[in-house]
Amino acid sequence: MSLRTTELSALQLQIVMHIANGMSFTEVAKAVARSEANVKYHVGQAKAKCGAKTVPHLVSVVLGQGQLHWDGDQRAVTLPSAVLQTSPPAPA
Repeated sequence: MSLRTTELSALQLQIVMHIANGMSFTEVAKAVARSEANVKYHVGQAKAKCGAKTVPHLVSVVLGQGQLHWDGDQRAVTLPSAVLQTSPPAPA
């Protein structure tokens, strides 16, 4: 299996970050103001981009590529500041 180094969209990174921090798909959907089906779609797209087979594998790949960061002080996965500045607004 070949892992790809591919930049995920800001929304995909937000979704993966929430999952990495222990949220369910339902909780992630509420946090990013999308439907649960839309969240699952974006997870599938992110897995395909990264060559990941499972959601935990996706989290591992994205962390390993440096697209998300482990904040040991907060004991949480965080977004790089550049992503926070380009995140799309939630739909009204």
